[in-house]
Amino acid sequence: MADYINPNMGYNLKEAGIQFIDTIGNAYINLPGLYIYIKGNKPKTATIGAGTTTRRTGKADQPTGIKIIYAFLKNRELINAPYREIADQAQVALGTVGRVIQDLLEQRILVEGLNKNQRKLADYTQLLNKWVEAYPKLKEKQRIETFTTDNPTWWKTIDLGEFNAVWGGEIAAAKYTDYLIPKDVLIYIEKTNLANFLNTARLRKLQPNEKPENIIELIEPFWKMEKKETTKDLAHPILVYADLIATGDPRNIDTANRIREKYLY
Repeated sequence: MADYINPNMGYNLKEAGIQFIDTIGNAYINLPGLYIYIKGNKPKTATIGAGTTTRRTGKADQPTGIKIIYAFLKNRELINAPYREIADQAQVALGTVGRVIQDLLEQRILVEGLNKNQRKLADYTQLLNKWVEAYPKLKEKQRIETFTTDNPTWWKTIDLGEFNAVWGGEIAAAKYTDYLIPKDVLIYIEKTNLANFLNTARLRKLQPNEKPENIIELIEPFWKMEKKETTKDLAHPILVYADLIATGDPRNIDTANRIREKYLY
């Protein structure tokens, strides 16, 4: 059970034989005499009444809000930073910062003290879970292309630092935990470095209806990438955690929980 299960996760849960239901109306129930499979329902924008006025929430669930929340999760001190600094770290327009913070205050995920510049995170777990549920929407928007290769070990000889790129998904999870044996590949890379990377890695575009053994997703980074990330060639554990959860794959979810216990608190 969850607040929201996106279509991709729902499909993978169904394929794995895991029944589910969420608060939006998506569900997979398969019992004797009862079969339900509903996917594609999206979260609706909520409203919060305040006296005679009604404030509409939902800014935090939009792509710009997802970027800002990610910046807060990575660095909780940023919550009290000037709006301009928040906008720079999250790579969003300055005008969106205040609206997203107001939404998080409405939801009581953030709270303010007597001084409005003194905000603090009231519920880290709730914010993390909220972000993980919403992230696939932003990820899809940042998707560059899906590729494949006939060489399953190609990634072992590639230095992503040369392309200012980082591993996400299963490979990053394997490096963080020494637990998962990676199968599919996910890379966060700027489009400006794409041609050079593809030429070096010798990848080819996935053809319609093709079901290869090796799937390689290339995603454009949405955040201000730090030097230490490209030095390690690894996306932040929060991002890797969300990548794994979004797959709905039981082995990935098991690894995601290990990352959460070790790195996310």
